[in-house]
Amino acid sequence: ATAGYTAALFGQCEGRDLWQTPLLLPMLLARAVAAGGAAFAVADLFMEVPEPTAVRWALLGGLLAHLALLGTEVSARGTRHVELATRTMTSGAAAPAFRVGVAAALLAAVLAALALAEVGASSGLAAAAGVLAVVAVGAGEHAFVKAGQSVPLS
Repeated sequence: ATAGYTAALFGQCEGRDLWQTPLLLPMLLARAVAAGGAAFAVADLFMEVPEPTAVRWALLGGLLAHLALLGTEVSARGTRHVELATRTMTSGAAAPAFRVGVAAALLAAVLAALALAEVGASSGLAAAAGVLAVVAVGAGEHAFVKAGQSVPLS
């Protein structure tokens, strides 16, 4: 619910074209699913989590959806302001956070898939994937917000 409300708030920022994308709600929901799966994957180290396999699937699904939507967003064409903000995010001032986010999401997805393949004692892999997923979501959000604010309003 918080991700949906955040998308609505970003949508009200009329001067920031990057945040006007129709992919904003799905992107934030995918990140929320990945973050939720991450929290439960880490918690599985310290307590018994019901259905750890479902948690790992949610983590992996959220990460894959996040990466797919991110790829779509970065490769889509838009207004001049969107193009400038996207360039800032991928190769400008926000690029280091963006690259960390993408790398962490890719590595987290691989670890989550390995945790699913090794159902036995794979809670350590799932927890590592969870920590990387939180880094990915945080870095990705930072880059997205910073890039959206980088383009002058007038």
